[in-house]
Amino acid sequence: MANFTTITMTPAALKQLERKVAEQTEGKGLRIALKKRGCSGLAYDLSIVAIAGSDERVFPQGDDLFICIPAKDLPFVMGMTIDYVREGLNAHFKFVNPHEVASCGCGESFTVAE
Repeated sequence: MANFTTITMTPAALKQLERKVAEQTEGKGLRIALKKRGCSGLAYDLSIVAIAGSDERVFPQGDDLFICIPAKDLPFVMGMTIDYVREGLNAHFKFVNPHEVASCGCGESFTVAE
C-alpha cells in the first residue's frame, strides 16, 4: 500500500541517482516534473538540479540527496515509488504511481485519475 505523504526510492534507484549526481559538478537532487506529451497525456520530465525551486516540495533521499517536485504536480505523484530496473539491454527509472490509471503502449506517457 502506498504512503500518500511521500515519494520513495528503492535502493537500486537511490544508487542510480547517486551515480547521476556524481556526473554533475553541482547536482544534488532529482527534479521530477510532469509535462503534457505523448499519446496518454503526461510524461515524467527528469533533471539533475543543485537546489529546489521555491515552488517545489523536497523529499530527502539518503544523506545528501533529494527529490523535488513542483507543487502543481504533487497531487498526481504523491505516494509514488521510484525503482531502477534492467529490462533486457535497457535500464531505466520505473515509476510506480498509485494515481496512474492508463499508459501508452510504448510506456512513454500515462494518464491519471482526475
